[in-house]
Amino acid sequence: MKTFILQKSKIRELADESNSASEFLMKLYCEVIPDKWEDIGRFNDWPKCNVNTSLFIMEEMHKKWDPVMSNMLWMNKGFSTLDQKLSDFQVYVPDNCYTLRKEPIATEGMMEGFTQQEVEEIKEEQHFNWEDYNA
Repeated sequence: MKTFILQKSKIRELADESNSASEFLMKLYCEVIPDKWEDIGRFNDWPKCNVNTSLFIMEEMHKKWDPVMSNMLWMNKGFSTLDQKLSDFQVYVPDNCYTLRKEPIATEGMMEGFTQQEVEEIKEEQHFNWEDYNA
């Protein structure tokens, strides 16, 4: 179990430097997930925060992006608010929240001998494309 404090100022900073709501969400995840983003194979659970923290994050999203699309993104991919014992701006990451990749991500050196199209297909398979959820 890992618990982090996500400061209001950091949430605002991440929103300000993000070009989309999905990029902002990814940056929030990176802020509370201790492992490298590229090493995560899949999520089994969600980081958790209380309702006040969730509402503050949504307000920051509304200031910059479409509220309806931001709400849909946050409600489907954002932090869970089921644990009401958390303090404001405290984020809890369960031990089983994510599974690390079993296989390494291919590096450029490993791509020798592949066509550019094959390289792009391999890269696409290995990374979740957050831009599909661009709000």
